[in-house]
Amino acid sequence: MDDYMPSRYQLLGRIGEGVHGVVVKARDLQCDDKMVAIKKLSLRTKFGVVSLNTVREIRALQHCRCDNVLELLDMYPDLAGISLVFEYMPHTLY
Repeated sequence: MDDYMPSRYQLLGRIGEGVHGVVVKARDLQCDDKMVAIKKLSLRTKFGVVSLNTVREIRALQHCRCDNVLELLDMYPDLAGISLVFEYMPHTLY
């Protein structure tokens, strides 16, 4: 988690983690200190290529405009792969 993050985001802490990476809470300093969730994904498979599931998730999120799906606000490369920046939702589905 101590890898690259653009200076516009201020890391506030880890929210959770799963099989494909971790999710952290951050503040977007360029957008009125708006709270965001950053999903840090590992891009590469054991064969050194981009995971097809990662590409599918990003493409679907780029085209999805639905009240029931968190909006993908930004994305950036980091040392482990790619980080997806979403609007922050303070609640969990569990």
